[in-house]
Amino acid sequence: GVGVESVEGRDIVEEHLQVCLEAGLNITGINAEVMVGQWEYQIFSKDPYKAADDMWAARWLLEKICLKKHRVVIFQVI
Repeated sequence: GVGVESVEGRDIVEEHLQVCLEAGLNITGINAEVMVGQWEYQIFSKDPYKAADDMWAARWLLEKICLKKHRVVIFQVI
């Protein structure tokens, strides 16, 4: 997604990426999806337990960021 008419929530996504990196989580990428306001982030680790822990920590951080900005998070794990 490129352009203000196609993307919403970039401020949240970029803040989330930054706090995840500062927390030492292995977040490997972010990207805007087809729907306005639909975003994706990727967590990677060769250790499945670390990847799962990082995923839950990243989710918690995203919930906290969205709470202060009065936004709702809907997760889909694929």
